[in-house]
Amino acid sequence: MIKNPQICFPREQSDINSPHRTFGTFGKQCRIWIKNVNNMQLRRIEIDAGYVPQPNQPCFKLARYGYLESGEMKIYMIKDSSIIHTIKAGQTYYIPPKHVTIFEKKSSLIEFSYMGFFSIIANKCKNFMQKHK
Repeated sequence: MIKNPQICFPREQSDINSPHRTFGTFGKQCRIWIKNVNNMQLRRIEIDAGYVPQPNQPCFKLARYGYLESGEMKIYMIKDSSIIHTIKAGQTYYIPPKHVTIFEKKSSLIEFSYMGFFSIIANKCKNFMQKHK
Protein backbone atom coordinates (compact mmCIF):
# COMPACT_ATOMS: atom_id res chain seq x y z
CA MET A 1 0.00 0.00 0.00
CA ILE A 2 1.42 3.36 -1.06
CA LYS A 3 1.08 5.96 1.69
CA ASN A 4 2.70 9.00 0.07
CA PRO A 5 1.84 11.01 -3.04
CA GLN A 6 3.36 9.59 -6.20
CA ILE A 7 3.92 11.06 -9.66
CA CYS A 8 2.51 8.45 -12.00
CA PHE A 9 3.23 10.00 -15.39
CA PRO A 10 5.92 12.68 -15.45
CA ARG A 11 5.47 15.01 -18.42
CA GLU A 12 8.73 13.76 -19.95
CA GLN A 13 7.86 10.04 -19.70
CA SER A 14 6.23 9.86 -23.11
CA ASP A 15 9.42 11.25 -24.65
CA ILE A 16 11.75 8.86 -22.79
CA ASN A 17 10.08 5.50 -22.13
CA SER A 18 8.43 3.24 -24.68
CA PRO A 19 4.67 2.79 -24.28
CA HIS A 20 3.35 -0.45 -22.77
CA ARG A 21 0.96 -0.89 -25.72
CA THR A 22 0.83 0.54 -29.23
CA PHE A 23 -2.02 0.15 -31.70
CA GLY A 24 -2.28 1.26 -35.31
CA THR A 25 0.11 2.00 -38.13
CA PHE A 26 3.02 4.43 -37.85
CA GLY A 27 1.78 8.01 -37.97
CA LYS A 28 -1.74 7.09 -36.85
CA GLN A 29 -1.18 5.32 -33.57
CA CYS A 30 -2.61 4.98 -30.10
CA ARG A 31 0.15 4.69 -27.47
CA ILE A 32 -0.66 3.66 -23.89
CA TRP A 33 1.48 3.90 -20.75
CA ILE A 34 0.10 1.95 -17.77
CA LYS A 35 0.69 2.45 -14.05
CA ASN A 36 -0.85 0.23 -11.35
CA VAL A 37 -1.17 1.89 -7.94
CA ASN A 38 -2.87 -0.02 -5.12
CA ASN A 39 -6.09 -1.32 -6.73
CA MET A 40 -6.23 1.36 -9.41
CA GLN A 41 -4.91 1.40 -12.94
CA LEU A 42 -3.97 4.69 -14.54
CA ARG A 43 -3.40 4.98 -18.26
CA ARG A 44 -1.74 7.83 -20.11
CA ILE A 45 -2.91 7.66 -23.71
CA GLU A 46 -1.58 9.59 -26.70
CA ILE A 47 -3.55 9.33 -29.92
CA ASP A 48 -2.46 10.64 -33.31
CA ALA A 49 -4.91 12.55 -35.49
CA GLY A 50 -6.90 10.18 -37.68
CA TYR A 51 -6.28 7.06 -35.58
CA VAL A 52 -8.98 4.45 -36.23
CA PRO A 53 -9.55 1.52 -33.80
CA GLN A 54 -8.91 -1.97 -35.10
CA PRO A 55 -11.80 -3.44 -37.14
CA ASN A 56 -12.34 -6.27 -34.65
CA GLN A 57 -13.01 -3.73 -31.88
CA PRO A 58 -15.59 -1.34 -33.30
CA CYS A 59 -16.80 -0.11 -29.89
CA PHE A 60 -15.77 0.05 -26.25
CA LYS A 61 -17.97 -2.28 -24.21
CA LEU A 62 -17.00 -0.82 -20.82
CA ALA A 63 -17.50 2.64 -19.38
CA ARG A 64 -14.47 4.95 -19.41
CA TYR A 65 -13.61 7.96 -17.31
CA GLY A 66 -10.69 10.32 -17.30
CA TYR A 67 -9.30 13.72 -18.21
CA LEU A 68 -8.58 15.00 -21.72
CA GLU A 69 -5.29 16.91 -21.51
CA SER A 70 -5.13 18.09 -25.11
CA GLY A 71 -6.94 17.65 -28.39
CA GLU A 72 -10.55 16.69 -28.88
CA MET A 73 -12.49 13.45 -28.57
CA LYS A 74 -15.76 12.83 -30.37
CA ILE A 75 -18.06 10.14 -29.02
CA TYR A 76 -21.11 8.47 -30.42
CA MET A 77 -23.16 5.90 -28.60
CA ILE A 78 -24.02 2.67 -30.42
CA LYS A 79 -27.72 2.99 -29.48
CA ASP A 80 -27.97 6.51 -30.90
CA SER A 81 -25.24 7.18 -33.43
CA SER A 82 -27.07 10.23 -34.80
CA ILE A 83 -25.72 12.43 -31.99
CA ILE A 84 -21.98 13.08 -31.70
CA HIS A 85 -20.79 14.28 -28.29
CA THR A 86 -17.57 16.31 -28.14
CA ILE A 87 -15.11 16.33 -25.24
CA LYS A 88 -12.55 19.15 -25.36
CA ALA A 89 -9.12 19.63 -23.80
CA GLY A 90 -9.33 20.38 -20.09
CA GLN A 91 -12.56 18.46 -19.54
CA THR A 92 -13.08 15.47 -17.26
CA TYR A 93 -15.35 12.82 -18.74
CA TYR A 94 -17.43 9.73 -18.08
CA ILE A 95 -18.51 7.74 -21.14
CA PRO A 96 -21.10 4.94 -20.71
CA PRO A 97 -20.47 1.48 -22.20
CA LYS A 98 -20.98 0.73 -25.91
CA HIS A 99 -19.48 3.80 -27.51
CA VAL A 100 -17.11 4.66 -30.34
CA THR A 101 -14.39 7.32 -30.07
CA ILE A 102 -13.17 9.49 -32.95
CA PHE A 103 -9.94 11.51 -32.83
CA GLU A 104 -9.56 14.04 -35.63
CA LYS A 105 -6.84 15.94 -33.71
CA LYS A 106 -3.76 14.69 -31.89
CA SER A 107 -4.94 14.09 -28.32
CA SER A 108 -3.56 13.18 -24.91
CA LEU A 109 -5.66 11.79 -22.07
CA ILE A 110 -5.42 10.17 -18.65
CA GLU A 111 -7.90 7.39 -17.80
CA PHE A 112 -8.60 5.66 -14.50
CA SER A 113 -10.05 2.28 -13.58
CA TYR A 114 -10.50 0.12 -10.52
CA MET A 115 -8.51 -3.07 -11.11
CA GLY A 116 -10.78 -5.20 -8.95
CA PHE A 117 -13.62 -4.50 -11.38
CA PHE A 118 -11.69 -6.01 -14.29
CA SER A 119 -10.61 -9.00 -12.18
CA ILE A 120 -14.26 -9.76 -11.38
CA ILE A 121 -15.21 -9.58 -15.07
CA ALA A 122 -12.23 -11.76 -16.09
CA ASN A 123 -13.14 -14.40 -13.49
CA LYS A 124 -16.79 -14.44 -14.58
CA CYS A 125 -15.73 -14.89 -18.22
CA LYS A 126 -13.31 -17.66 -17.26
CA ASN A 127 -15.98 -19.49 -15.24
CA PHE A 128 -18.50 -19.11 -18.07
CA MET A 129 -16.03 -20.51 -20.62
CA GLN A 130 -15.20 -23.48 -18.39
CA LYS A 131 -18.89 -24.32 -17.92
CA HIS A 132 -19.60 -24.13 -21.65
CA LYS A 133 -16.72 -26.17 -23.08
